[in-house]
Amino acid sequence: RIKCPHCGHSFEYMACGSCNTFGAKFFTDGFVDGPMYVDESSLFECTECMKLAWRDEFESEDTSEIGFSGPGGPVPFEKFPDLIEQKPWRNLDEEKYMRVRAWWMANAKNRVSSAEESEFSDAEIENLQALLTLLGEAEQEQLMLAEIHRELGQFKQCEQALRNIQHKDLQTYRDAIRQLAEAGIAPVTQVNFGEE
Repeated sequence: RIKCPHCGHSFEYMACGSCNTFGAKFFTDGFVDGPMYVDESSLFECTECMKLAWRDEFESEDTSEIGFSGPGGPVPFEKFPDLIEQKPWRNLDEEKYMRVRAWWMANAKNRVSSAEESEFSDAEIENLQALLTLLGEAEQEQLMLAEIHRELGQFKQCEQALRNIQHKDLQTYRDAIRQLAEAGIAPVTQVNFGEE
């Protein structure tokens, strides 16, 4: 059981995160869609007062996590775009965490191959522009920066950012994003790793 830092109400939940990528699809924005891959939200909603707080703000009342009851608990990423205006983050890392997942949700409509290409709304563009200012020099974040530029149709900026990507684990993503930028293609795309 965990206790809400706002109202003191306690409720049960079951942690269900899983990094198993067997059978998963990978996308140029870093999103992973897999039958056994679960990226559980770190932002929670109290089942009683419905206020938001981060997982580490909830006090654990015991060591057992035996099922989740009622509404609330981990906030689904689908709700993140609507929560951005509330600015529930405490620091830049939490802001980045929320904005990345709001971006992923904005891209959801373009992950289905049969769907017509959909452009970003003004709010989604504003989120991406804010996210660009939060990304650092680490190669993983530079890759994200390049992808955002590409999805916004800023292909030259995308290619410039890709020059900073050298790590072998990121090369498949880098090459896929570069090919799309060179072709003038903006929407998020599945990354094909080929045969091992």
